[in-house]
Amino acid sequence: MTDFRDISLLMFFTSLICCCGCEESLTSVIQRLNQFDRKLHDNKKEILGMEENVLNLIEVSKTEMRTALKENIQVHVREAMVQVLKGDALQDLVSSEVVSELRQLQKGYREMEIQSRNFSKLLKDLQDNMVILQQPKYADVWSGRDSCENERRRILVAPLWSYTNQQFRQLNIHTNSLSVYQHLTMKGVSSVVYIARTRKLLIGLDHPDKLVSSPLDASYTAVVREGIRTFGMAVDEERDIVFLTTEVPRHTISRMSTEGKDFTAITDLSGYGKWPVGITLDKKRKKIYACNGVKMFTVNYDGQGLATLARGSFMYAVIFAQTAGVLYYNNEKTLMKMTVSSNVSTEVTTLSAIPWSMRLYRGTIYYGGFSPVNVNSGSVGSVDVTFNTVPYILKSIHMAKIRGLHIQFIP
Repeated sequence: MTDFRDISLLMFFTSLICCCGCEESLTSVIQRLNQFDRKLHDNKKEILGMEENVLNLIEVSKTEMRTALKENIQVHVREAMVQVLKGDALQDLVSSEVVSELRQLQKGYREMEIQSRNFSKLLKDLQDNMVILQQPKYADVWSGRDSCENERRRILVAPLWSYTNQQFRQLNIHTNSLSVYQHLTMKGVSSVVYIARTRKLLIGLDHPDKLVSSPLDASYTAVVREGIRTFGMAVDEERDIVFLTTEVPRHTISRMSTEGKDFTAITDLSGYGKWPVGITLDKKRKKIYACNGVKMFTVNYDGQGLATLARGSFMYAVIFAQTAGVLYYNNEKTLMKMTVSSNVSTEVTTLSAIPWSMRLYRGTIYYGGFSPVNVNSGSVGSVDVTFNTVPYILKSIHMAKIRGLHIQFIP
């Protein structure tokens, strides 16, 4: 990859010099590049100053909270001592007044932490947008993949195994606002994946078992394949491959093109345990990771090298952090992580629900909750795995008789 970027950079500067040879001197080109470099440096200093101001605000808020906590404790202790002199029990006063006040202050402090974390994410987005605005247009060509990632700030929320038609929802992870897709109303949804190249959704349905394709903003669907029941899909768009975990016609990991062509089972899992569910890809090493309820396992793109990596229960969700080389998966409500270089698992935290699907965005795990029985609501939760913060619910979503929620990032 380093050689490729160096060659691209050399070609760019070569073409720039050639073009400028007709109109401007080499000295003029160098001066413009120096001016651009100074502008980027000034913007970086400004962003660092903003970060310092935000950190100072957070520190001031923490200090004020601690001071308020100390003052409230002192006031209630004095009141308690007065009551003791009157014959009342100090322990009863502490239980009924001081402890209650402490809980309220702790709740407020946790809410402040959540708001600070959200503000930090907004600041990070502001930094990214400022850098993108300062970059020349050719940077979008060189770093198109990163630009695409920067746009993925919304979550498509689909009802899992609903027996009645339900509308898909859209959750903005920064504003925590929820909207409804007027054109996406379905039942029996078991899996969803977004294909960026065609800007369409692939949706797995059961009863009848089939795969359908649908745009985000239109009311029509097209059947891609029939007789397929899938619970998880992952896409490698550079290679034009969609990998699926299937229960029907049999337990497999299968593959096809992003348009549904050349469907084939690469690994038969009929004798491997329960039906496979969640799936994620290591696109660099061409490896697949999946869960089947009781195992988290891996297999190569060609179907070879099947191996069990971890065991547990209600293991449905798995996601791979490509840059860090780390797998995140669930064992019931426990979020686990495994470094693929060592295959050693460690516990991260306890989630609010069993996750059915997980997505990773800028160091934060987002997950759609699952229930073994039909319920009338589901939730989307998140946890910052960079700092192992406490998980919290982003949004509770009410739908009639669903088993949970399937989530998928969309631009």
